[in-house]
Amino acid sequence: MRYIVLILCISSVVYAQNDPRDEPTDPGAHAHFVEGGKLFLVRNFEQAILEYKAGALIQPLPVFDLTLAQCYRLLRRYDIARWYFERFIKYGHPGTKLLEAIENLMNQMSDSEVEVEHLPSASSSSSFTERPQPETKTEPEPEPGEPWYHDGVGFGITGSGAVALGVATYLLVSANRLHNESNSDAVSEGRRAELYDRAGTRYWTGSIVGALGSAVFIAGIVKLIVHPEEHARRVNVGISGSGDLVVFGRF
Repeated sequence: MRYIVLILCISSVVYAQNDPRDEPTDPGAHAHFVEGGKLFLVRNFEQAILEYKAGALIQPLPVFDLTLAQCYRLLRRYDIARWYFERFIKYGHPGTKLLEAIENLMNQMSDSEVEVEHLPSASSSSSFTERPQPETKTEPEPEPGEPWYHDGVGFGITGSGAVALGVATYLLVSANRLHNESNSDAVSEGRRAELYDRAGTRYWTGSIVGALGSAVFIAGIVKLIVHPEEHARRVNVGISGSGDLVVFGRF
């Protein structure tokens, strides 16, 4: 019985001498503790909280309460931070200096909460809880283009194509007439050859003029259909709340 009492006394002394900030000894909990520390150093407090909580589930130690309290304090979530600080004090039994430091932090959190309550507006530029949204800059909308019936260039191209098609039609009809005349029995051989050559020339010229006229006529029609008014695009450029460039509008 004496040995049991002696062992319990020694264990109590060793526990009392342990620093509540000692790192976890379990490998899994220690890995989460180290990863949380890395995230804490780069101020990624949200992810650090996840790592510290995962470690605390494996090996619940006061040091996890302290690190979680610091993360929530720096995130200005003071109610949760105070809860973890009080839990650390209750189960960690920190020394005098460490306890004073924690109490100072808790007092600072209380002062910050009072300052937030006395702010004129939660959306003001000095608010602790919300940063002002950047002003969105919008480019002026382009003026609409001229209506299609005011497109003189389109009508000019279409008219040129129509004229070319008319000339081509005349040449082809004339070539066909000459060809028929050359096949008449009443025409001499010399006259037949002359008419045949003239028909061939007009066929060739009419085909070329017709092809060019068709292309020009189609281009003019397209120019009239796709008029500048339909090409008018409204583009707005702004900045989102996260600071990203945003382009939106009608394309």
